Amino acid sequence: MMAFVGSLGTGFTGSRVAVTRAPVRSVGLMGQSRVKMTLAPAREEISQVAGAAAEGWKVQLLYDSDCPLCMREVNFLTKRDGGRGLVDFVDVSDLSYSPDEHQGISFEDAMGRIHAVLPDGKVITGIDVFVTVYEALGMGWVYAVTKIPGVGKIADSVYNMWADARLQLTGRKDLAELVREREEALAEVQDCETSCKIEW
Repeated sequence: MMAFVGSLGTGFTGSRVAVTRAPVRSVGLMGQSRVKMTLAPAREEISQVAGAAAEGWKVQLLYDSDCPLCMREVNFLTKRDGGRGLVDFVDVSDLSYSPDEHQGISFEDAMGRIHAVLPDGKVITGIDVFVTVYEALGMGWVYAVTKIPGVGKIADSVYNMWADARLQLTGRKDLAELVREREEALAEVQDCETSCKIEW
């Protein structure tokens, strides 16, 4: 049996699935194989970004690995975390992302606005996410100004304008199209889990 990691060709560059190929008895077709796809992030993604959910994380940050600006921030925060596991980075673009495991936050909601989950299960959004993550990493001073009355509301308004335009500004499809593509990709993976056959 041969195993390799590959990307699903659906426009989700951050989405990875483990694929295994096992021979099937030929029924008139030479070289026919059955392909089994399972949802598993690529090893380099786990070590570079996700870092495995550590015991004692202070905040679970949901991010979009297909967003170049988001990834700059995540890479910066990952370095600041330094392997301590204070922040649990969760890629919502990965096909294995499950709302059930993250307080019911749907792919669509997570793509529309930044979300984070606290250890007690509380969900936070917008500027509060940045404040909480930076505080968890010992850099609370960066967003301290947002605690001044009125400044937090202005910062939230600016963030909301960015969030509304994020996909367009980064050259991506609109949210409805991304949701549709994700649903198709998930259906494709689910179909392949039971009976996907590819001729080699």
